[in-house]
Amino acid sequence: MAAVLKDQLKLVFGRTWTETFIDNNPLWIQNGVYGFWPFHGGRGWASFPSGHASVISAPMAVLWSRVRSLRWLWGACVVIVATGLFGADYHFSSDILAGILLGIFCAAVTLVLIERQESRAPLQAK
Repeated sequence: MAAVLKDQLKLVFGRTWTETFIDNNPLWIQNGVYGFWPFHGGRGWASFPSGHASVISAPMAVLWSRVRSLRWLWGACVVIVATGLFGADYHFSSDILAGILLGIFCAAVTLVLIERQESRAPLQAK
């Protein structure tokens, strides 16, 4: 779900990247280009929200809720990815934050669906 939604939101927002190494995109670091161009389309206008952050935070948030004894691990996975994205100048911090929030939203929807399914399941006789 997060993978599909982030692609749609990238098109809606149309934000340029901080720095990339493909397609000679307009970049903040190299060209001073900064901003949002809604519905522009194209790989050069797809920084917001961070796809990596959303795709890692969605399953980690589900696991955070379902496997509580390993919360430190689920949180560490998100922090490591977010730090790498920021440290490599791949995203603005708001791109990463928006990606994490999108992942958490998708996880919340997933958890509601899981709980509904579990509440409908017939009880097993022991």
